[in-house]
Amino acid sequence: MKNKVIAAIAVSIFCIAGTAQARCVGPVVNGDCLGTEVGTYNSNSYGSSSNDQNRYRSNSGAEYQYDLNRPGDNIRYQYDYDAQRRDSMSASPRRNLDKRSGQKGGGIYNSW
Repeated sequence: MKNKVIAAIAVSIFCIAGTAQARCVGPVVNGDCLGTEVGTYNSNSYGSSSNDQNRYRSNSGAEYQYDLNRPGDNIRYQYDYDAQRRDSMSASPRRNLDKRSGQKGGGIYNSW
């Protein structure tokens, strides 16, 4: 009987903890997703660069998920492997223009 109670408590804790940040792929620190949030609903948009309203647009017109001149975005970018992958695969000439002008964007969205 004692094992069943412990198992029931463990399952309920796992279910509660599992749904708290179900939209976050990556580390969660103090309730904030430092990785990539999937889906369209962002329940905690304060301090998060992953929603569409906080995109960083450079002077060249390129859109990035992160503004790497901001310390918070720089830390989030270090843990966002999807954004790093997009940057490494991008052959956009806009990225080179941005780098030469000192603009630092991470997680490019559009390229031509």
